[in-house]
Amino acid sequence: MLQGESEQAPQKTNGRVQRAWNQVVSRRSAKRQDYVYNQEKEVFAKLPDKRSREYIYQLLEKVKFPLKDIDGIIEKRAGMVDFTCTTRQTAEKLADVLSTRKEVTFARVRDPEYTDIKFHWVPADFPDERIREVLQRHYGEIRYSRILKDRRGKADGRRFYNVQTEKLKQKPIPATVRMNGRTFLVEYQSQPRQCFLCKEFGHIREECPNYSPIQNESIIDEIMQETERERSTSNGQQQSHETTANSR
Repeated sequence: MLQGESEQAPQKTNGRVQRAWNQVVSRRSAKRQDYVYNQEKEVFAKLPDKRSREYIYQLLEKVKFPLKDIDGIIEKRAGMVDFTCTTRQTAEKLADVLSTRKEVTFARVRDPEYTDIKFHWVPADFPDERIREVLQRHYGEIRYSRILKDRRGKADGRRFYNVQTEKLKQKPIPATVRMNGRTFLVEYQSQPRQCFLCKEFGHIREECPNYSPIQNESIIDEIMQETERERSTSNGQQQSHETTANSR
């Protein structure tokens, strides 16, 4: 089984399972998701557009914020600057002191008290009250919600719900949820990884410690069938190109 970064096949397997396991490792490892890092130590601030990096250090001196409490500074477009602090407490302190300066438009910690939950694939006629009801039951007050529309005023399937960050940490929302027979994709900042095999949080299916190809023959069959379909499609396209080339 896969455990963490290890990618070793089970010891006692037949040749068919061994080959399928090798396909799992080779075909899935390239698509492995990155770890979701904690952003609670980051501060993003809006500073004057035309300013040098030395200006940022001078600003930190003016607010008497020690450089030892900052791990990094990233300058972005339109005056946006990201500060990575050493702890959550120092990040909150930096946001507070920067907010006192007139030249700073705003300064906020990236892990706020409330988080926007983004739902995808929501039909236009799906009752918004249903989603709010489920979220409120598990995560408390919803400060606001939005139904996004395209430039022609049509709902594009995305909706935002602003809920308490602390409760999200205690009980994360899965990447997909079902309501009234519909499946929705869910995204939000610092969302933990979830395994689609065992449904547990903290790892993805390629690293699942509960996964064994011997116990999941149906999954092995599906992988091998998918590989065969891809091979057939590839051969068909190649023959088509050769036929076209010969006709010319």
